[in-house]
Amino acid sequence: MDFSVSTSFLFVSMENIKNVILDLGVVLLDLHRSECLDSFCELGIPNVDEVIQTARHGGIFGAYEMGAVSTPEFYEGIRRMSPQTLSDDQIRNAWMKMIADIPAYKLELILSLRENYNVYLLSNTNELHWDWCVEHIFRRNGKDVTDFFDKVWLSNEVHMLKPSSEIFEYVLKDEMLNPFETFFIDDAPANCRMAETFGIGTYTPKAQEDWSHLFTK
Repeated sequence: MDFSVSTSFLFVSMENIKNVILDLGVVLLDLHRSECLDSFCELGIPNVDEVIQTARHGGIFGAYEMGAVSTPEFYEGIRRMSPQTLSDDQIRNAWMKMIADIPAYKLELILSLRENYNVYLLSNTNELHWDWCVEHIFRRNGKDVTDFFDKVWLSNEVHMLKPSSEIFEYVLKDEMLNPFETFFIDDAPANCRMAETFGIGTYTPKAQEDWSHLFTK
């Protein structure tokens, strides 16, 4: 999950938009990044901030986001980084500190968007974080994740990470989306810049921003 907080907007006419692709972290899901880092530091992981920030360039965190290693292999990789003897639960609890919640108004916003748009999720995420979101965030009031999104693309399932061009090519082809009828909301400027090269309109919100104004006529 990315942590940039800058805001940018590639202007598009929303009247032409039929498809909305949302990121998960920051755009929807509030994150407790500092709490997660502190927990890993307590587990004896050195330079964990740098390790996570550069995850897409390799290492156990990047491999886990890509789905190149399983959850048990992720635990083993973390254990090898620490001088302490760590249990699976200790590692899982530290990693899950990253996850906060999605404000209720954003869940309602997604449901309202589905009345007028095809709504998709495209996220760099991993098995532990996603499974928790499915069970504890999207499963409420008799609904589940299928009520919120027409389709979900996860980096650990498609084995690609934003901002690679390949993942955007995959998404457009998979649902036969017209990029000029597609709007992408992601907190990472690099991800939005790549989407723009395909002709996709983008918006880069700040952390905890209410971006519902984008859909207010």
